[in-house]
Amino acid sequence: MVSPKENKVDEKERIDRKAKYYKNKAQHIRRLVNMNFDSQTKFLTLTFSDDLEELEKANYLFNKFIKRLNYRLTKKMNLPRTQYIATWEVQAKRRIKTGKAVIHYHVVLFNFPFILADELQAIWKHGFIRINQIPNDVAKAKYGSYVSKYFTKDLAEKSEHKKAFFTSQNLKKPSEKVMSIENIEEIKQELQQSKNLELYKNYPRKIFINEEEYFENETTYIVLKDSTDFDNIIKSSINEKEKKSPNQKHYSLDKNSIA
Repeated sequence: MVSPKENKVDEKERIDRKAKYYKNKAQHIRRLVNMNFDSQTKFLTLTFSDDLEELEKANYLFNKFIKRLNYRLTKKMNLPRTQYIATWEVQAKRRIKTGKAVIHYHVVLFNFPFILADELQAIWKHGFIRINQIPNDVAKAKYGSYVSKYFTKDLAEKSEHKKAFFTSQNLKKPSEKVMSIENIEEIKQELQQSKNLELYKNYPRKIFINEEEYFENETTYIVLKDSTDFDNIIKSSINEKEKKSPNQKHYSLDKNSIA
């Protein structure tokens, strides 16, 4: 028989694991956005005119749309295939009003050429679309956070399904270096003095697991022209575990780790 004390320990461990998982997801999305964002990046929302609640069918229709869009770009416009990151979401107001969990999609299109909204809607085929660029008043340092809020919403619900996010294979992906470092604040101070520093920004924020639950997280986002200074600074750090090549330009520093 499991004691109440053991149950409390198990629940705490479960919550801690969940919080770490969501935090890593949010950071990964921010890094993807910051590495691929350019002057032609656009936001696309895809909706269904009927009350489609079946996620598997919705994902199938979304993937068919991407294929049609790529055909338009490569065969008709002689351009590369689309670069994107996408996520599905349940329309909250519609669920409250009708009780139906109707699905729609948020898509970030990188390096995307001008195509009329009516033409995009014809390619989509299933309902209303909206496309626009990032607002001019959003600073470059905040691009990743601005975009990722759409992709980290309701992660608890999304994590129960096989596909929460979609990304094209042609995105630039950050190399990752995962470490356990005790003197993280000293390292951050040294990096601020680097001649290769292009961006240094702290992001205190709340990561929502669902409509009521959230955890607080602070991330320091650093962009360097090259990784030389970073590699030299952390050479003496302990418990280093590399996941990929250290030849990277973007680093996301948490309070207790670098990822």
